[in-house]
Amino acid sequence: MMVPLAGGPRENQMGGKMRHLLVLFLRCLPCLLFSGVLLMNFPVPLNTTLANCIRGKRVLLICSYNAVFPTFADQYDGLRRGLDSPDTTIDIEFMDAKRFSNPSDIEMFRRHFAYKYINHQPYDLVMTADDAALEFTLKHRSEFFSNIPVVFFGLNNLDLAEKMDAEPMITGVAEMVSISETLELMFQLKPESKNVIAISDSTISGQSDLKTFSETIHNMNRDIKTREPFTHQILDLSHMTWNEFEKALKNLPMDSQVLLLSAYRDSNGEALNFDESLKLINQNLRQPLYHLWKHGLGSGILGGRIISHFEQARKAAEIGHEILCGQSVSDFRVIMKSPNIVTVDHNELVRFGIQESALPEGTAILNRKNSFYQQNRPAVIAASSIIMVLSILVTILTASVKRIKIAERKLEEEKEFMTKSINSIPGIFYVLNSRGRFIRWNENLSLFSGRSNEELAELTAFDLHSPEYHETIRHSIESILLGKSVNVELEAIRANGERPHYFHKASPVINNSELFIVGTAIDITDLKKTTQRLQQSEEKFRRIFESMPEGYILARADGEIVLANPAAARLLGHTCPETMEGLNIGTEFYANIKDREHLLEILKEKGRAPEFEMTFMRHDRSCFIAEASVHLVQDEDTDEFFIEGLFKDVTRRKEDEHKILQMATAIDQAFEGVMITDLKGTITYVNPSFERISGYTSAEIMGKNPRVLSSGKSDRHHHENLWSTISSGLTWVGTLINRHKNGSLYEIRATISPIRDPEGKIVNFVAVNQDITQEKRLENMLYQSQKMEALGTLAGGIAHDFNNILGAITGYTELCMDEVSNQVQATRLLESVMQASHRAEEMVRQILAFSKMKEIEKKPVAMGLLLDEIILFLNATLPKNIEITKNFHITGNRDFVLADSTQIQQVLMNLCTNAGHAMAEKGGTLTIGLSRTSFSPYPGSPENQNEKEWIQLSISDTGPGIGKETLRRIFEPYFTTRINSGGTGLGLAVVHGIIKNHNGEITVESFPGRGTVFHVYLPVDRSDEKIIRTAALPRILPCGTEKILLVDDDEALLDVLRRRLEKLGYNVVATTSPAEALEKIKSELNYFDLLLTDKTMPVMDGFQLVREIRTLGSKIPIILCTGSADSRDSAKIPGLKINDIMTKPVGKNSLACTVRKVLDDAG
Repeated sequence: MMVPLAGGPRENQMGGKMRHLLVLFLRCLPCLLFSGVLLMNFPVPLNTTLANCIRGKRVLLICSYNAVFPTFADQYDGLRRGLDSPDTTIDIEFMDAKRFSNPSDIEMFRRHFAYKYINHQPYDLVMTADDAALEFTLKHRSEFFSNIPVVFFGLNNLDLAEKMDAEPMITGVAEMVSISETLELMFQLKPESKNVIAISDSTISGQSDLKTFSETIHNMNRDIKTREPFTHQILDLSHMTWNEFEKALKNLPMDSQVLLLSAYRDSNGEALNFDESLKLINQNLRQPLYHLWKHGLGSGILGGRIISHFEQARKAAEIGHEILCGQSVSDFRVIMKSPNIVTVDHNELVRFGIQESALPEGTAILNRKNSFYQQNRPAVIAASSIIMVLSILVTILTASVKRIKIAERKLEEEKEFMTKSINSIPGIFYVLNSRGRFIRWNENLSLFSGRSNEELAELTAFDLHSPEYHETIRHSIESILLGKSVNVELEAIRANGERPHYFHKASPVINNSELFIVGTAIDITDLKKTTQRLQQSEEKFRRIFESMPEGYILARADGEIVLANPAAARLLGHTCPETMEGLNIGTEFYANIKDREHLLEILKEKGRAPEFEMTFMRHDRSCFIAEASVHLVQDEDTDEFFIEGLFKDVTRRKEDEHKILQMATAIDQAFEGVMITDLKGTITYVNPSFERISGYTSAEIMGKNPRVLSSGKSDRHHHENLWSTISSGLTWVGTLINRHKNGSLYEIRATISPIRDPEGKIVNFVAVNQDITQEKRLENMLYQSQKMEALGTLAGGIAHDFNNILGAITGYTELCMDEVSNQVQATRLLESVMQASHRAEEMVRQILAFSKMKEIEKKPVAMGLLLDEIILFLNATLPKNIEITKNFHITGNRDFVLADSTQIQQVLMNLCTNAGHAMAEKGGTLTIGLSRTSFSPYPGSPENQNEKEWIQLSISDTGPGIGKETLRRIFEPYFTTRINSGGTGLGLAVVHGIIKNHNGEITVESFPGRGTVFHVYLPVDRSDEKIIRTAALPRILPCGTEKILLVDDDEALLDVLRRRLEKLGYNVVATTSPAEALEKIKSELNYFDLLLTDKTMPVMDGFQLVREIRTLGSKIPIILCTGSADSRDSAKIPGLKINDIMTKPVGKNSLACTVRKVLDDAG
């Protein structure tokens, strides 16, 4: 451009402009003077710089991405430049949303931010960079940023940016990408390429830009007139992985151009930073690549109309600077258009053969080599010198213009500053003329009244109030016009009908001889509401204080009561709280002064005693237990300490707790097991006795169903009846068989009842269990004993009758033998009859012994003979498929033991019977062994350290054997493996007891599949009683001639005895009737020399007969005959003076000797 050195039209034009500006200045001078008057009356800090406004302020910057993101450095530099204050604190939080954008990631950032936020001082301004940061701020605004101004920049979401104009505390700079301009640049540089490829991903900004791109393409194709429409394609990483993206880049058509919108995360969520993704794109792309932002230029991107992040941040920071200095956020509208510049990389132009002439004017070219200056340096220097001279001349010519412009700018700045200052006043500011019309006001009046500036310009103060306040306003204006200031509270009317309250202060101001009313007002609507709520709250808490059931006392440190509530007066026996004020709580109400001393120690140490028990004394000197919560408080004004406490009477509760404790202790210590369940049967409580009975600890059984105790021995109907009974509210009583934790069974007598709440609803069930296992065992033993007693009674009766029969048989046989003594063949036959009778007699004796009809008496017993008798009995009772063998290793008289033969016989019979049961199905061999040993059956047993001689009885079988678990419990009472076949579990337990009572031992060995052997060890008897000599029977039977009265109800036996006695020479009178015998003795008391009577007879037995005879005074010798010996018979003999007893069947030798002996002893 050529500039004339002097004169010419240009100079005239400049002079005219200057003159024009001077005229404008003179015309505006009155306005400036008026503004000066106003500024004098309303002083503002004109000399305070903006930098000083924000000194010490705290600014929070929330970045959507991380610190190494390409845009951050430019944004931070622009932010610092715009704030222009080194004393301003800037804290930065990075969301890193490009890589971590899931809701869970954002929530993690929120928690981390919340922790840091609450531990920092509050911020004066919040600034957000890019979309994710603003969206986070909006979402959590009420949590973190309420009443804090927010300034955003770099926002791609234009819809959201436009909405922010409606937010009074939010403004900013939108980042409007130049997509359409960049597309035009692409077609301008390569017009032959009609296909555009857009690259985007799932990030918020990426999707926003993709949406803008699609809309732009559509609009450009719709408005096209002079060229052909172009096509477009989208490579969306939200639908492909990085590998798939690489393949797609390689397969793009060569006539395409590519626009990079966003490429940070693929469909799998794998994230790359910008440099990594750009490198991947350049490695696989053969087409020109364009971008909308500066980062990436010089690294493979051709260019585009580029957004300057520096300018974005700088502009936003300047807005923030103004806000920090007091200007209202609402003064700044959102800046929607970005100052974007076409920028290209010279290297990429060369790569794709694009000429610089194709670039639009004003394009910035990076990496260009051999600049114009370098090629034409001398010419440039010369031209620059000329331009410098011309510039000096222009500077001189324009100096005056600049001075006018500076003055004009200062005037505008002062005016703007005054406006901002007025608008920055926290309350309402206004200027009225003398008629009450609004002359000037700030924005707060518009907001308060709900009217626009245009509406306010047409209104007076009266228009903003209801008619009832007009008189007050008129009086206020009149007072102000008289030079007075007015302070008054009024109620205004907003445009929407609301009636806010405000406090108004106005004063007169004179300007150019005209009186104005300058006023300020504060909206006190919220204050009024708060005051009202405070009054309501005070009233509510006063009612609570007076009606609360707990007593409240506030006392000085020395104990003087300052305040008390009615509950405290009532609890302490006073009529009202006022009568307690001034009393000393320590001397008046503590029953034990040590309680107060202890409380004071706690308060001194901790400052509070939240749960403290003490005994208080009422006004009438009665006492109660109180539970108190006591705190030490300090008066903020006087620094005096007070003791504040709440207390309540817990005497009744303590008594109830004691009763509950007693009940709980009784349940815990009860011998019966107690179990409590809920309505579903889940166990909620058991006492220690339950643990003892069941074997389960409380921890093991709690939370389980009582079914875990079930043994399966009770049928389903039994349990259904139980549940139906207790569910209907009744009590169930019965017995149950449960399984112990160790697997054993036990029986309980249970009483199960429902537990009801105060309304009568069933809430639980309680079961009281008594272990009756031992009781049942005793019952079974009693039953077994009764059964054996009945069997013994039956056996005794049978034996008696059978002995009578045997007596007749043996008697008649002996008589016959006497008659045919000279006939050898007949004698032999009769001897066979006698032998068979003797075997029958022995069988009866064994039956009587087994049925325990004999009295227990330990005598020397020859075990060999006893075993022979048992083997004889077993041969008749065991199945034929069981073979019995003997294995005796004792000879002579060396097998004697001191024992009760009946009990030892019972032991051996039980063991042999068990062995028979074990072999009953398949048969086998039962081996009975007898030996003498001199070692201990338990060598390791301390009580058997000294060896001694034993008679060893061995009972072995070839059955299936016994398992280890069964073998361990084989001697336990009621343990049996033959439940279904009638086993009671008492046999081996009784055997074990009998052997122990005989100072013996019993052991068992078993070999599965081979059989079992029991060894019984009994001490050897060395006494002289073991030598048993059989007394020689006399060859000639003793005879006599005495008179004998013979009584027996069996006629055959009576006849045999009579014949035998008569054959011996005795004079015998025989009768079958005891009554007849008694009459015979009554008739002649001393006639008979001997009475021989049967014991068991109908109507009158032998003992009754003898008793009657002794009652008569007769001293006749008496012999009692019986078919079964009984220990009770022996007890009766001395009292009845019975001389002897003979057991049937009675042999002739025994009869002759016994009768003769009794007669001789009586004579």
